[in-house]
Amino acid sequence: MKMHHKLTGCLNTLFFIGLTAAGLLGYQGQAAATECQFADGYGGTTTLVNGTFDAGIRWYPKSNNDSVLLASFDTDLSPGLVSHCSAGSDGRQLAYNDSASVGNKLGRGPQPEGGMGNYYYTNVKGIYFSVKIYSSAGGGYFGDGNRSDAAGWTDLVNPSDNIWEGKTWKAHINIWQDTNEFMMNGGNINNATYISPRSAFTLGLMTIGDPSDSDNKPWTFNVTPTSFQIPIIPSTCEYAQLDSGNNTINMGDYMLSDFNASPVSHPFRVQLLGCNNVYAIKYKMTASKLTGPDNNLLGNMLNNGAEGIGVKILVERNWGPEQINPNEESDIILSPNTDPGSSYGLLNFRAQLVKDGNPLKVGNFTGMTTFQITYY
Repeated sequence: MKMHHKLTGCLNTLFFIGLTAAGLLGYQGQAAATECQFADGYGGTTTLVNGTFDAGIRWYPKSNNDSVLLASFDTDLSPGLVSHCSAGSDGRQLAYNDSASVGNKLGRGPQPEGGMGNYYYTNVKGIYFSVKIYSSAGGGYFGDGNRSDAAGWTDLVNPSDNIWEGKTWKAHINIWQDTNEFMMNGGNINNATYISPRSAFTLGLMTIGDPSDSDNKPWTFNVTPTSFQIPIIPSTCEYAQLDSGNNTINMGDYMLSDFNASPVSHPFRVQLLGCNNVYAIKYKMTASKLTGPDNNLLGNMLNNGAEGIGVKILVERNWGPEQINPNEESDIILSPNTDPGSSYGLLNFRAQLVKDGNPLKVGNFTGMTTFQITYY
């Protein structure tokens, strides 16, 4: 039986984040003679823009971890945002309200610097991002903190001096792979080529000072699918082969009486070599000549050759060998390594020469099949 292989590659990509900060709830006046605010204090709306991560997204292989950080990078704000301090008594605490993001986040989880942060949806299932709004004087994640007041505001930072004066604000993004969800979804099954926010939506509001005060109004922070589009490293493999180093399996010589005994198994393994960022693999066996009552045996490609026999292909399962039906796509096989230069033995297979239900005739036999392999 000759094995020919055909490769088709599929591209795919992820992220998450966190921070801890202690703060006091409530927005009572402070004794200081100055207060701080975003911009002119009258509120506004800004959007995250120009997020880049040159290294690209590499999938984390199957694991029991809850979430894995895939990338971290900054984005600008448009319009830009600068904080100022002036005379007043309505406080200097940085606080957020994320009630507007309901439906666009999974929940929240730990962040690299400590604390917590919201996990917002991306365009790939199982991949999330978290957002920290910050300046050189500090900042905080949407989703951090343990308590909010009746209006939904949670303190992130509550300084005792004028640390916010003249500070330019940016956003920091973490991309996370929820390893269990990503695995249950079969990886990047839709062949996304980059990671971006799932849609345009509001992350939440942030304020410096009392958000109910006339000159301490909050700013709304939004994302769109173009706020960042982080490329996924393409999934590639150099070639496939049988573990024997060629694509031919010698089935041996048979007497007609041999077909009255249990079939002889000829084991083989299909290998993928020189792979990079391959998270999952599927295969399908095809053949131009089939035989048997259910057309699930490889037929003889030779004219005037042996008749009444065909080749059965089985795959080794945990519960025992199972016949492969031609043109049926396999279950997803998860790769143990996504690093460059990785190689995989898909599964162990068996080839058996068996009767196909037609009268037996002696002669030569050559069967042929193609394993179409998809990886992403």
